[in-house]
Amino acid sequence: MSVFGKFNGLIGGWVLALAGGALFVDPATGKPDIVRGVQTITLCSLPLLILLGMLPGWFVRERYYDRDASHQPKTSLWTSMRESATCRPLWVLIAISFLVVMGFASVGVLGQYLNIYLVNGGRLGAASLIEGWKGTVMFVTGVSLIPLWTWLSEKLDKPVMVVILLGGGMFGHALNWFC
Repeated sequence: MSVFGKFNGLIGGWVLALAGGALFVDPATGKPDIVRGVQTITLCSLPLLILLGMLPGWFVRERYYDRDASHQPKTSLWTSMRESATCRPLWVLIAISFLVVMGFASVGVLGQYLNIYLVNGGRLGAASLIEGWKGTVMFVTGVSLIPLWTWLSEKLDKPVMVVILLGGGMFGHALNWFC
């Protein structure tokens, strides 16, 4: 799951470079039409995203369905929703996920802004190549570190691992202010 999740960062890092590249040059101005490039890339990737999004529903089955889940009594949707709404650990997990995503989005945009306007003086082409290579490096390091995190998660408690990963993520994102 982590490997496939990391493809998002890899592909996303190169979208701006592709959209602002020679494929989408406006014949009238001779400059890349980034809006048309992003629209085209989005429309071309949409069928793939829909297909890949439906694959788990078609092929993934619950691991212990025959042994456990098939013998459990059926629960109505409203009962399940009420139980979920009152489950404190679930809400803590949702809050942590929300804060991580919001932190990443806000600091990530700042890093992109600094890359385009401070580091590259507004040259979008050069900045998009840096973003692409950044996505590639993050993909390679992220995938190569999966065995280490798996090993650590087997040795340490889950709360300790959550603190380590969230602390490391916050430290890494804080470095965007300085690096």
